[in-house]
Parts: sequence; structure tokens; C-alpha cells
Amino acid sequence: MDGDFHAKVMLCGADASKAEQKLHLPERQCSFTFTASALLCALGATVLYPLLGLDNFSLDPASIRALVLTYLRSMLGSLGIFAAVYALVAAVLLGLMFAAHHQTKRQYQPNN
Repeated sequence: MDGDFHAKVMLCGADASKAEQKLHLPERQCSFTFTASALLCALGATVLYPLLGLDNFSLDPASIRALVLTYLRSMLGSLGIFAAVYALVAAVLLGLMFAAHHQTKRQYQPNN
């Protein structure tokens, strides 16, 4: 009798674990997407402008060159703001996912 009870508890725990994984899959995908977006935006804000070598860009007259370079710097600089926002959203999602995981884990632990 006691062995059957433990087998049922283990089976129930395995089913709960699979259900929990399926339940949190969209949250994981969303948090990973925001994390990847934050990294790409941070790379774009810091690496893309020097990589393109736009300081050596020759365009006449000089005022148009200055206008184009200012526009590109500000556009790439705004990626840093997006990176910060995406990182904040990813951190909140990861925190919520972590809290939900531990709450579910505590809920399905058998009492000794």
C-alpha cells in the first residue's frame, strides 16, 4: 500500500513537471526574445557606427555630410534606449518566471 502511494506521488510529480514546462514555454520564449533584442540593440548602439567607418565618409557639401552623420549617430544612439527598455522587460519576465517556477515547485512537493 505504501509503495503504491509513493509511486502515485512520483507519477503525479512527473506529470506536474511536464505541465509546468508546457505552461511556462511562452514566457521563456518571450523572455529570451527580449534578452536577444536587448543584446542586438546594445551591439548596434556601440559597435555598428565604428564598424561602418562613417567618419571617413566623403560627401559634398560638408553641411550635408554633417547632417547625414548626425542623423546616423542619433539613430544608432537610440538603439541604446531600446536596449535598456528591452533589458528591463526581459528582467521583469525572468523574475516573474523564476517566482512562478519556485511557487509551483513548492506546491507539488510532497509533505514528509
